Amino acid sequence: QESFKQYFTRLKIDYIIEKLKNDKKYRKYSIQGLAQEVGYTNASAFSRAFKKQTGITPSAFLKTLD
Repeated sequence: QESFKQYFTRLKIDYIIEKLKNDKKYRKYSIQGLAQEVGYTNASAFSRAFKKQTGITPSAFLKTLD
């Protein structure tokens, strides 16, 4: 029960989470770089979407991976 936009956002966030978990080169990217990787033009919109889906910011998520 989600709109297409919500579904598409979820896919993008899930994609970047998988990349961060499985490919260490992505962990070196800036938040802006990660945002651009999944089609966001600005880091703050990406960070809001990421936090809404996961409950934590991209920066906090990156710290859990180390």
